[in-house]
Amino acid sequence: MQACSCVGSTTARLHEPFLGPYIASKVAGEALAEIMGMEARAFGIETVILVPGAFTTGTDHFAHAETPAYHAIEGQYAELMTRTAGLGERIQAIDSEHGLAMDVHSVGEAARRVLDLPAGTRPSRVVIDGQCKGIEDINASHHAKQVAFLEKLGLGDLSPAPPQA
Repeated sequence: MQACSCVGSTTARLHEPFLGPYIASKVAGEALAEIMGMEARAFGIETVILVPGAFTTGTDHFAHAETPAYHAIEGQYAELMTRTAGLGERIQAIDSEHGLAMDVHSVGEAARRVLDLPAGTRPSRVVIDGQCKGIEDINASHHAKQVAFLEKLGLGDLSPAPPQA
């Protein structure tokens, strides 16, 4: 059995403010990967979605972030601007609290580990989350509902593997 993976985000299941377009793209990407995974399963292809949390090092997420071009508009949203200040530091503090400070290399390592697993034993999702948001619980519930619905449709053989617990 062949395997492929895609990279999603914990924000696709547990939404955060100030990231609307990013989250929408991750939700869409994960939905497409799930559906294609169901369709490809009949051909012996396993799909694994890697689900990272936020990383404060090893990325250029905010390299091109800019403030609004029109100061009058910026003034109208000043309250929101102050709420985004320090988010990176707060994420680092949560990571430290859990002892799971991670960087983007953690995602590559997770991909290597899961793709090295024997065929038929790979989970459908692998969470790599230093903030310990509890996405695993959401994934387990989603998986159970998805499998039950596919069974009702007579397509249970296309059900994804359980997510990593």
